[in-house]
Amino acid sequence: MLVLSILTVSMVSGNAGQTDQDAMSAARALFYRAENCYYDVRDRGFTYEKSTSCLALPRVHKAFVDLGGFQDDHLPINVALMGERARSTAWMARAISSSGNPDITIW
Repeated sequence: MLVLSILTVSMVSGNAGQTDQDAMSAARALFYRAENCYYDVRDRGFTYEKSTSCLALPRVHKAFVDLGGFQDDHLPINVALMGERARSTAWMARAISSSGNPDITIW
């Protein structure tokens, strides 16, 4: 019985580690798309609606959320922060696109 308990804990821990790695990969993909979206809007003159990176954000966002992203205390802090960086970058791209002002800042 003790061996079965140890194996079960090991399997659960192993799955959690893989889930965290998958979530980090999804967070990186989301951040990469958000950054490219931001550069498309700020530097390349695209609108949010015309940027392929911006248009890909909902799909990449869904993958991150499906792995536990944007849920309180569900993922390691570095994964959660990567997701938050992506979210703020995407919002900045949306704000620049909506305002038409690439020099818009919040500070």
